[in-house]
Amino acid sequence: MDFLYSQGLWSRFFPSYTKLKQELEAGAIGDPLYVAASFCYDMQHVPRSVENKLGGGALYDLAIYCVQLATWVFPGYPERICSSAIMENGNSCMHPSICSILN
Repeated sequence: MDFLYSQGLWSRFFPSYTKLKQELEAGAIGDPLYVAASFCYDMQHVPRSVENKLGGGALYDLAIYCVQLATWVFPGYPERICSSAIMENGNSCMHPSICSILN
């Protein structure tokens, strides 16, 4: 890779994430087999989220939170991340769908 993508992941400091990490490390919930995550936030009032020329969108701004949750449950780097989005009126996506494949 010839680039670095960095994002501040404030959700890692939520009490619920701390509890999840403790439960995972203790083996209290067994061996996870699957992660389904959804991060919803109304960003239609944020210009970079709805205008392609500004380069943002929900896929860029929010999807990383679901991916990082999956890497907490299944430690390590994803082998592959597949992404798709529904584009509305030619503008950035407001309804992203992310699939992370971790081996």
